[in-house]
Amino acid sequence: MRRVLLVFVIVLTCGAAIHLSVAALAIQEENDATIWNRKGEESSKSAKYEDAIAAFKQAVKLRPEYFDAQMNLGTAYQHSGRIDEAIESYKAASKLRPESEFPHWFLGNAYANSGRYKEAIDDFLRVTQIKPEWAEAHYLLGCNYILAGQNKKAIEALKRVTELRSDWTEAYIKLSVAYDRMGQQEESLDAIKRAAQLNPVNPEYQYLLGCAYSKAGHHKASIEPLKRAIELKPAYALAHFHLGLAYHTLGDKDGALEQHRILTTLDAELAKKLYDNITSARLTDR
Repeated sequence: MRRVLLVFVIVLTCGAAIHLSVAALAIQEENDATIWNRKGEESSKSAKYEDAIAAFKQAVKLRPEYFDAQMNLGTAYQHSGRIDEAIESYKAASKLRPESEFPHWFLGNAYANSGRYKEAIDDFLRVTQIKPEWAEAHYLLGCNYILAGQNKKAIEALKRVTELRSDWTEAYIKLSVAYDRMGQQEESLDAIKRAAQLNPVNPEYQYLLGCAYSKAGHHKASIEPLKRAIELKPAYALAHFHLGLAYHTLGDKDGALEQHRILTTLDAELAKKLYDNITSARLTDR
């Protein structure tokens, strides 16, 4: 009887030892995965992306459910130009944490960088569903809608950006582009006006405002912002060109020719284009 009990105790002891060793192994693998992930992060900081990839892959191999390592692997792939592999890593991360917006954010950027705008839209749309108040996600969604030719949806996304962040000038610029492509010139003009009000010393915004006035048929109103763009950036050839066109449209021959004269020292091609516009109109008038 004592021998039976002894064997039973030995078996129990062995079973407990096996259980403890499996648990210990799991803990050790988790610790090792963390170490490999840290090594990868250090390599990434030094822009040694191939070393980082190897380290992150080892971390994921040891611990397949390691979300941070999977995301880090994706960014290392992306920095090294291996976009398709980055996408696969981000997809794997999104399966590990379906409720997280971050894999979809990085997926959207990876798709956009590779010109796959419709796929980028799907992921940025998912980000806005998970985190509706994230203005940057709505902004990139709107930008990708424009790139995909879906300007009506771009307007909706970018208007949401301006609701969340009314001081974001670039959102108004992109909104103006979307309106312009829809043929809504007055709405496009209003969006540019807002950007120029927020940053009145940006010559690009003043130039775009002048162009928007002209496109909407307000040629006289286009003069001041175009002149302001030139004040801020005297060698702004495109601003001189459009100012010359505005003067010509308004019948100010001397003003148009003065802009042509200036353009001959800045951009010979634009100078010729402006002169051709002026002279072809004269011939038509005859």
